[in-house]
Amino acid sequence: MTLFASIGGPFRAGKHPSGTRLLTRDTPVERIWLVESGRVTLSRTTEGGAPHVCASRGGGAIIGLEGISGHAAQRDAVVVADAELLSAPISEVIEWLGEGAPELLRLASEEHARGVAEGALAAGDATVRTARFLVARARDPLMAGWNGARLWEVACLLNIRPETLSRALRELEARGLIRDGRRPEIVDHTGIARLAGSH
Repeated sequence: MTLFASIGGPFRAGKHPSGTRLLTRDTPVERIWLVESGRVTLSRTTEGGAPHVCASRGGGAIIGLEGISGHAAQRDAVVVADAELLSAPISEVIEWLGEGAPELLRLASEEHARGVAEGALAAGDATVRTARFLVARARDPLMAGWNGARLWEVACLLNIRPETLSRALRELEARGLIRDGRRPEIVDHTGIARLAGSH
C-alpha cells in the first residue's frame, strides 16, 4: 500500500524533479508535503549563504507542519533526489484535521521524533558525532532518510565542516570500526556503539 492510499484526505500525488523548491525559509507555508519516495533536504542558510542545520527526509516524512499553526517556513525544503510527493493546501489540511486524521497525526509525531534524534547527534568531538550518526542511521528507522546523503549534508547536520567529517571517517576506518569511509559501512558494531556512547 502506498502512502497516498493510506493517508487519503485532500492530498494529491505528483512527481517532482531534483531541484524543486517546496518551502522557502521565512515565507508563508502554502502546502503540506508528504514524501512518498525520493529525498528532500531541509536547511537554513547563514548570511554568507552556507547551509546550516540540515536534515534529510525520505519516504513517510511530512514537511511544512509549521504552516498549520500559521508560522512561516522554518527551513528551506528542496528536492535533491527525484521524488514522488503528496501535497495539499494548508486550508484543506486544517479542515481535514478537524474531521479527525489519525494517519497524518502519526506522521507528525514521527517527524517530531526525527527532529529530536537529529538534534542529539551534534554533541562531542567530530569523531564521536560521526560515530553517533552512523549508529543512529543503522539502528533507527527514522534516520533512513540519511542513507545516500551527501558529505556536506551530514557535516551540516553534525555542525562540523565537510573536511572535518572526512577526517573523522578516515579515523573510524583506521580504527577498524567502519569500512570505505566514502560510503561507510559499520564493521565493528560493538566498538562504534561504545565510542558513540550507545550500547
